Formats: sequence, C-alpha cells, structure tokens
Amino acid sequence: MIELKTKIHDQYTLELKTSCQTESVQPINEFSTEIWLFIPENLQSNEPTYTSDSFYEDLKTRLRLKTPQYTPEELAKREALPYQRLQKAIDNRHNAETLRHQVSMTCNAIKSCLRDALDEAVRQPQHHQQLEKINRLTRKMLESYRSIEASTVQLPETSRESYYFGLEFLYQQILHYYYHTLKGHFDSDTTQLLLDIQLEMERRNFALPHPDNPEANQYFLDRMAELKKYIESELYIRSHKKNSGYLLEQLLFMLAAGIAMAFAIFINYHTRNAANQYSLPIILLMIVSYMFKDRIKDWVKSWFRNGAGEIINDRRMRLEMRGTDIGSARQGYSSLRASNAPEIVLQYHAPSSGNEEVLHYRRILRLKRQRITSLSHHPFSGVNEICRISFARLMRWMDNPSQTIFRTQPDGHTDIFTGSRTYHLQLIIINRFQKQEQIHHLTIDLNRKGIVGINIRNKKEAAKIV
Repeated sequence: MIELKTKIHDQYTLELKTSCQTESVQPINEFSTEIWLFIPENLQSNEPTYTSDSFYEDLKTRLRLKTPQYTPEELAKREALPYQRLQKAIDNRHNAETLRHQVSMTCNAIKSCLRDALDEAVRQPQHHQQLEKINRLTRKMLESYRSIEASTVQLPETSRESYYFGLEFLYQQILHYYYHTLKGHFDSDTTQLLLDIQLEMERRNFALPHPDNPEANQYFLDRMAELKKYIESELYIRSHKKNSGYLLEQLLFMLAAGIAMAFAIFINYHTRNAANQYSLPIILLMIVSYMFKDRIKDWVKSWFRNGAGEIINDRRMRLEMRGTDIGSARQGYSSLRASNAPEIVLQYHAPSSGNEEVLHYRRILRLKRQRITSLSHHPFSGVNEICRISFARLMRWMDNPSQTIFRTQPDGHTDIFTGSRTYHLQLIIINRFQKQEQIHHLTIDLNRKGIVGINIRNKKEAAKIV
C-alpha cells in the first residue's frame, strides 16, 4: 500500500511524504516513484540551464522506517510492549546503545500515536468528548513513561541522560501537537493538561519559551531540533553512494568506438586498390573517413546515453541501518520537451497556454524485509520517504509578484490598481508497488515571494491545500 501526503514545508519548498507498506511474505519489496515536473519555458529550466547537478541540489530526500503503530489505549497501559522493552534495556545497564534505541522507539510511538489521535479528533463534528478522552490517555502515557524513572538511578550518567532526553522530547512534542492541531482553541481540561506539563518542565529545568526573552526562545527552538534529531535518528535509513551501471556504460562506449572504427575500415577496404596511386582525391577521402569516424563515435555515445537513461542511473545507493544492509536505491534525472512525455502522463497533464519544459525524476527502492524485521523487536510495517523540492532557483526569473494595471471606464476615468503575477507548475507523480499504481496530479501556484498554494487534482475532483 502506498500513501502520499503533500504540504508546503516553507515558502520555497514543497514536501512530498510517501508511505510504503511492505509485505512480509515478499523477501524483496520494490517501490518506484516517477515525478514529472512541467515548468513554463520562460523560467529557464531547460537542459543547458538546469542540469542534473542543479536538480539534485534542489532535491532533498530522507528515508526512514515507519513508526510502529499503537492506539492511545494500548500505550496508556504500563505493560505495553514499548515500556517492557525500555525497562529490559534499563535492567541491562551495560548496553547504552540498546537503551537509546528503546527510548527512541518508545518516544516515537507515543508521539505518532498522539499526533494521529488529535488529527482524527479535530475532524469529528463534536470533538470535545474525544479530546477529553485523549487528554486522559495522554496523562496515562506520561505516567507509564515516568514510572520507569526510578529504575534509571542504577545507570551510568550518559545512559541516564538518554531517558531524560526522551522525557523532555515527549513534553515538547505534546505541547507542539496540541498547539498546532487545536490552534489555541482549548477547553478547561486541555488547558490544565498543558499547564501541568509546563510546570513539570520548569521543575525539571527543561527548555521553555518566554514571550519577553528572545534568547530563551532561540534556545528552546534549538533544543527542540536537537532532541528531535536525537530521538528520530534511530528510524532513519542511511545511504552510501556507489557507481551505477559503470561497467555497462564502458561497454557501450567501447561499442561506439568499434562502430566508428568499422566505418573507417569500410572506406579503406573499398579504396584499397586505388590507394596505391596516392591521388589527391583518395587522400582526401581517407582524411574525411577518419574525421567522420570521430563524429560517429560521439554520436553513438550520445545515443547510447539517451537510450540507456533508465538503466544507467545518476545515483545508486546502498541502504543500511546500524551496520546492516537492508536494500538499495537508484535515482535518475533527465530533461525533455513536454511533447516527449509518456502518454499516461499527458493524459493527466492539463493543457498550458505556453511552452513547457519537463524535468523527469525517477527513484527505485528495493528493501529486504527480513533484515528490517531483524533490526528490532518492534513491529516495523514499512518506510516513509520524505522528498523536498526547492523552487528558489526558478524564482530568479520571475516577474514582480504584484504589478500595476489599468482600466478605462466609459466615463473616461482610468482606474489604476495592482494585480498578482502567479506562475503555475504541474507535478505528476506515479507511485508503484507490486501490481499497484497511483497517479497524483498537483498544480503548484507560486510567485517571486514563494509558494502561494497547492491544488491536488485528478480527473474527477480537486482539493485545495491551505
């Protein structure tokens, strides 16, 4: 199963989050993604000006395991699997790495569970009763985690810090998701929960923001980013680059040289009898044949490069977690005219009033399911790929976001007012897994100040992201 979520990460960057559900019965799970980005021609995104190096500078991808899924009711119980594993790691006081892993998995599970529960609650027409239940379960989840604190006394200082990093992370994430999901619309029960957490953070000397203290606010944000990286890094899959199709590429180039040499030998063979005369036309013919030999070699090399673009990828990576090889990934990029895009892409592409350039990005991900399962006792169900595409490079060629325009009225009066100058990019994404295929069509509205909005479209409906 594949799921795509889209959001504006910042004013210049689009974020695509693809969730892939792996199948335990398959030893190798293969996912592929193709992104077709249609860009107006006047934004200078053709092959000479927007090279593969430029594209990969604007593209940032991150691959991570999906957090194991639990319900709030499950995590409210002290005997839940994450707390059991954490307690066992604390009892085995000599393994600091195992303790950090269990702290990370427990905190990530609570964070994801709370985020999903709040998102689901606010979508309900009458969500106040649901929020009361979530508040009660949130308190119990914190109590379950804090109940292990007494056992950490026996740990070395560095190991004990891992537990408290997790506790501070939980407090921060609970505040973060309550504030960002409910937008400050709190009832008395929710307000009391947040006040209790803030008082507890003050008592433990954890970082907190202050309205009149910019330095404290800066420290709070830095600390939040630091703890987020510390806790979530246990889920991230690391990649190591290696050459892709190097041997095939060299064989194709050798074949190109052979074809060019065969042409030169063919000319020499058919002029062998006349060559002994050393006439000027024969000499010129031999010179021209060798000139064409080099040109033919370059033409054939270029043809092989274009024709084997799906085989010879720009990048190939080995994927690993904690020293274990869990799969591989391949990436490729090419630039082409809109008319050369495949028929299935053109079916979703909305007609444009001007010419467009197309950037084509492809990624193939192959995961070894059994090796992923062996990494932890927690139930990993798949992977998330977070892809961020920056459009800042394209905005250099845009007009001012607002321009003065005029209109004359029948009485002769001329109105002077401003209008917005907006550019429209189309993004068509094809995700494939096994026999499944999903196609998404996005229209990205942006001007020189940044991304204005995103429209998700298909042939039947459209939804606006605000």
